[in-house]
Amino acid sequence: MLRYAAAAVTSLVLITGLSACGAGDPPAAQPKPTRTATTPSASPSPTPPAMPAAARANTKAGAEAFVRHFVAVMNFAGTHGRTESFRRLYAHSCGRCRGIADGIDRTYRRGGSIEGGTWTVKRLRFYGARGALTYVDAYVNYGRQTYHATALSKSKHFPGRHNELQAFLLRRSQGRWLVAYLNPEV
Repeated sequence: MLRYAAAAVTSLVLITGLSACGAGDPPAAQPKPTRTATTPSASPSPTPPAMPAAARANTKAGAEAFVRHFVAVMNFAGTHGRTESFRRLYAHSCGRCRGIADGIDRTYRRGGSIEGGTWTVKRLRFYGARGALTYVDAYVNYGRQTYHATALSKSKHFPGRHNELQAFLLRRSQGRWLVAYLNPEV
């Protein structure tokens, strides 16, 4: 994952030395100053994954595509410390989702970092809808992770895991899917 470091700003200052002319000498013609554009080209900011059209459909395939998209955007948020897009994918009821986003924000705000630990969806199991909720289980692998709570804190290392169950309860709101609950207590 990317580490954030303080950006250094460099400026170039040209100092022109003036020389005195001797008495009686005609003034020397001064060359016209030329400007060279040395504006550094900014590297484009990484952008979160775009919502695939399939993830908008109110179908089994749509719910499954949405879960995959949710995971991709969550991975982006953890990698880059940018949670805006991730926060738009869950309902207020998803306390675990909010906890993940708040933890990412807190880490990067303090100069910390998250390296690795991204989820990879290996398979999905769609259970169907019951009332307003749609049930989808995701079996995910996630790699080893190194976590720095702040810029100066010691590293914490977490092992990767395989075939971990993540239970998603989805609901539709204004024509789109949202995660209502992630791994709810039963």
